[in-house]
Amino acid sequence: MIGQRSSQNLHGVVLGSQTSMEMHIFTGLVGIQMLLMNTLDPPLRGDAIAPDQLTILFRQVQTTKAAKAQELLAKRSQNKER
Repeated sequence: MIGQRSSQNLHGVVLGSQTSMEMHIFTGLVGIQMLLMNTLDPPLRGDAIAPDQLTILFRQVQTTKAAKAQELLAKRSQNKER
């Protein structure tokens, strides 16, 4: 029984790590998407992006990507329930 509990605990830790890693990857992908969406429009219009504006965009994405990822997952889960 002790060996079985240890195995179950280890399994839970591995699954928890996998879920954490998946969330980390998803959050990174959301950040990349946000950055692309915010930086591609000006060059496509023929406008340049100033280096300081790009720095601001990087910081904004860095601070908001986790919340945006959570928001997207919440919307996805609401859509699945319908």
